[in-house]
Amino acid sequence: MPIPGLERRRPLLLAPMEEITDQTFRRLARRFGADLVFTEFVSSEGVVHDAPKSLAKFALAPDEHPVGIQIFGARIAAVVASARRAAEAGADLIDLNAGCPVRKVAGKGGGAGLLRTPQLLEEMAQALVDAVALPVTVKIRLGWDERSINVVEIATRLERAGAAAVTVHARTRSQRFRPPADWSWIGRVKQAVSIPVIGNGDVWEPADAARLFDETACDAVMIGRAAMGNPWIFSRTRHYLDTGTLPPPPSTAERFGVLLEHLREAVAEKGERRGVIEMRKLYRGYLRGLPGAARLRAALMEPLTLTGVQRCLADYGRAQEIDLHGSASGPPARAGGSEGTGRTMEEPATDPRFEAHLAAARAAARRAWAPPRERCGAVAISRAGERFCGATMQLAAPSGLSVCAEQVALCAARAAGAGEIACVCLWIGPAAGDHPCGTCRQIWLELAPRARWLLQRGDQPPQWLSLDRLLPDPFRDFSPER
Repeated sequence: MPIPGLERRRPLLLAPMEEITDQTFRRLARRFGADLVFTEFVSSEGVVHDAPKSLAKFALAPDEHPVGIQIFGARIAAVVASARRAAEAGADLIDLNAGCPVRKVAGKGGGAGLLRTPQLLEEMAQALVDAVALPVTVKIRLGWDERSINVVEIATRLERAGAAAVTVHARTRSQRFRPPADWSWIGRVKQAVSIPVIGNGDVWEPADAARLFDETACDAVMIGRAAMGNPWIFSRTRHYLDTGTLPPPPSTAERFGVLLEHLREAVAEKGERRGVIEMRKLYRGYLRGLPGAARLRAALMEPLTLTGVQRCLADYGRAQEIDLHGSASGPPARAGGSEGTGRTMEEPATDPRFEAHLAAARAAARRAWAPPRERCGAVAISRAGERFCGATMQLAAPSGLSVCAEQVALCAARAAGAGEIACVCLWIGPAAGDHPCGTCRQIWLELAPRARWLLQRGDQPPQWLSLDRLLPDPFRDFSPER
């Protein structure tokens, strides 16, 4: 069965991402050139129990088609029932999630858990094909872990069940989003089946999409995290695929204009407070590479109203001498982290003022810990001339998780008001994760490329670390992509 949106040469798709690809985001992606978009994933159990949150995800706008509704679940009856509801809601296709690595989904047999039960997955896909008069696609991973890669077998079974296409995220469930995607498996799946194969994983720039097409012969490329706060990824990639040249990046004025348009639509869809708060996760993409982006992003974490966000952007424009209704009149935007990434690090020379402030901050952070000492203390110290000042924060870190670098970044940004950040100190409880969350690496590269980093875990001796060692992977612990 033909899949809407895949008719053109080298189509580009927006990946389903939980709490990201809402109606406003999908419409924006379509406007900027995405050939097919997908909803957030929808719980089949939530649908059959008429859960408002699940049913709300079925709301589609006229200008976002073609659009696929992605569903997940472990029971065939529930998945089929929710697919029928999705068809009634106006979906152009049904996508079955067999790749979500999240424990509460995969651990119950849904998402990537289906990769461990190939027969059940095949029967589920067959039931969906029989139940709806729409194309049925399935998004899968390479396997449960590196020892059980079965993506070719799974794709072959799905083709036999009647699936119209298969999307391959080129990592296993256990890898989540950490190592580079292994595109070679996408090519092997393409050779094994005759249905369209959609490649997914590590497409960050237009050239990445071109390489994925060339190296695997896949029929379409799906873009996920790179589109967050960056709808231009679709138009720029399309231009690159068609001409072999890159168009200029969007100006600051254009970025802010689209950001505010996105925010206004989100507020209209969800209400002001919720729309403003949920927009925060997209600021990194919209502001990436702008001078002072980290400080602006920190400031944008404060407003709870559309007017407050507009005021922050206007203040930034005045400070940078940028005409937000035209082109920049000040210096060109600097890519974040291009100067001094803190790749080498030695213990700093002793400074009595610094040491006194550090000792007081360490004492405050350690006192905040409580048994079983799962809290993490974070201190950021900035320097203005001969004066040091700092801010201290204690963050809860449930067992198995790590301190949230986003919150540490905000703490540091506030402390940086007195001058350049001199040091960031982290104390991680024994029950917390191995190292701080890597989601905010870019924030630190922009905000404090020359800062000294001190890490202490439990009662172990403190270590002075480089930024690369402290935050080795910008997406180690986070991705909304399913």
